[in-house]
Amino acid sequence: MDPVAGPPALRLVQVRHRYAPGAPEVLRVDDLAVPRGDQLAIAGPSGAGKTTFLNVAAGILEPSEGRVEVGGADLAAMRGAGRDRWRGRRIGIVFQTFNLLQGLTARENLLVAAMFGDVPRRERAARADALLDRVGLREHAGKRPSQLSVGQQQRVSIARALVNRPDLVLADEPAASLDQANAENVVSLLCDVAREGGHALVVVAHDPVVLGRFPKVLDVRHLAAA
Repeated sequence: MDPVAGPPALRLVQVRHRYAPGAPEVLRVDDLAVPRGDQLAIAGPSGAGKTTFLNVAAGILEPSEGRVEVGGADLAAMRGAGRDRWRGRRIGIVFQTFNLLQGLTARENLLVAAMFGDVPRRERAARADALLDRVGLREHAGKRPSQLSVGQQQRVSIARALVNRPDLVLADEPAASLDQANAENVVSLLCDVAREGGHALVVVAHDPVVLGRFPKVLDVRHLAAA
């Protein structure tokens, strides 16, 4: 799906971040906009600031300076539980370590995410089942994460990130725990499903397998000049 009109899914303006006053700058972004439906990879070596970028974009980490907007909403204007609730509805995150709830089944992991995203109760099961079917796991819906392969767990993580139909999907090194074949399959699936839903997708990665799937790749160290 091509990018659509409206405010960008993600915009960072004059963002700077330091982990302590007087400490070196670990992130510097002058003006970066990711339109709705667009797909972008943020590259760079370990320690270059990719995870900081992702946490700032997600509103998990408040930058030292600057403004972060998702869907036109200023994250700095939100606080505490209000920001967390808003994030659950508008941002989907695919974690490097999956962060699945081990005591729940694949389907239940999606249902919990839908509950916190304020999806109406009558719609939750249908959305969860449709996404598990789309990522090829409908027959594994009743299994817990420990009963799934690493690649299957990452597919559940992708489905969970999309269950609330977010404006923005962020993925942190989504292929880091996978072998090459699974990495290629999972990254292609993530890009395809995000495109089908019209979600903007931003992936932080250093793996060439991941970066090669994206038409736009920016080095996190050069975002001040992007």
